[in-house]
Order: sequence, then C-alpha cells, then structure tokens
Amino acid sequence: MLPFAKPIKDKAKADGFTKEENPQEYRTYCQLMGEGARKLDPDYWINKWIGELQAIEDKEHADIASGKKHWEYVVIVDDCRYANEIKLCSELGGLLVFVRHGKRKIEDLDADWRNHESEDFANEVEYVSCDDVDYYVENDATLRSFNGEVHKLSRKLLGIVPPESQDNAAQRISALLDKLIEKLEDGIDEEAEDSDY
Repeated sequence: MLPFAKPIKDKAKADGFTKEENPQEYRTYCQLMGEGARKLDPDYWINKWIGELQAIEDKEHADIASGKKHWEYVVIVDDCRYANEIKLCSELGGLLVFVRHGKRKIEDLDADWRNHESEDFANEVEYVSCDDVDYYVENDATLRSFNGEVHKLSRKLLGIVPPESQDNAAQRISALLDKLIEKLEDGIDEEAEDSDY
C-alpha cells in the first residue's frame, strides 16, 4: 500500500495527530498540510510519492539481482483524489478502481470535511460514472460480501486464475480452435470445389 498522502500521514503522526485518537484534528491537519504544499507546487506530493515508488522499484530490482523467487510487487494506491494523481497512475499503467458506498448509510455524510477539495473527485464519481475509472466496486452490503467482490476483482486484475478454471479455459479455447480449424478447412474445401467448375 503506497498512498499519495503517506508523507502527510507520517508528518501528522510525528506531530502527535492520529486518526484513532483525534480523528477530526488529524483530518484537518492533513487537509491543510496537503493543500498548503499543493498551492506552492501542484505536484509536490506526487514528487514525494515518486520517491517512495522508486524505493519499491529499487527493492524489486535488488530482489531480481539476488535471485529471489517471488520478486514482483503490486503497488496499491488507496487515495487517488486529484486529477494529477489519477493522470500519473494512468501513465504508469495503473488501473483506477472506485469503491462506491451505494445504498449504505454513510456516517458524517454532511460533515464539513466532505466539502474539502480533496473530496471533490469522490463526491462526483460516487453518483456519476467517470471515464477515468476503470472499475467500480459497490460497498453497499455486508463486509463479507464486499471482501468477496474485492477478492474476485483482485484476482482478475492480477491475472490469478484458479487451477480448475485454467483447465476449463484451456479446454474451451482448444474446443474453439478445433471448430475454427474445421470451418477454415471447410471453407478451403468449398473454394477448391468452386474453382474446379
């Protein structure tokens, strides 16, 4: 997990603000710190994040060089909130998955913090589809149901297919290829017959 706000969260913690102990002060601190740096440089937090990503890439390369068997990392960014963050993730080949709350009752729906600029994208995409979003996940049922949906989507996005599904898929593809070859052979035979006349 590599959120864009990691440097902000780290600084908040160092200054004594935690989400668990003082959630309102923590949120206000993080929003003001993020906003202040973005006013000086819209890409300030992106540049910090790129440094963190580079450290992960360096670790991955070191793992490859040392011959570790499982070296590939999956980076999940759980807080894309601004257009420049979404653009960067897209440029890096990332996929944007938006979790909608659906019909579920949301605590603090009218809270002031929801009107902050960092919430604009989420507030908009919650109700209207957006071309930037690759996948939507509805979180309007039980936690178990939501976890199941996330698990299925994760497996799909990561290309993880259960062994029995791989076998079934291979059998289906083989059968389709056999049918295609038969049709091609039939077409060749018909053309040969037509050209004889």
